Amino acid sequence: MSYAGLLLALIKLVNNLFTWVHERELIAEGETRQIAKETAEILRKTNYAKATADEIADLSDSQLDDLLQWLESGQPSDNRR
Repeated sequence: MSYAGLLLALIKLVNNLFTWVHERELIAEGETRQIAKETAEILRKTNYAKATADEIADLSDSQLDDLLQWLESGQPSDNRR
């Protein structure tokens, strides 16, 4: 094998190594973005659940009874409160 062939093989090896490292970085970056998206969605749902729980806690006993009866009836929402 000539020096030129050896050098070419070495350049190809280094190129493949850099490509592999770059692909791993892109995969890690994508995973980080996906984790951030899912975390934001969990936070949004948690905030919604807390706001809903706070609204329920603010209901009077009669409003709560009405709400429970409505939920048990399975009727569509009539925006009561």
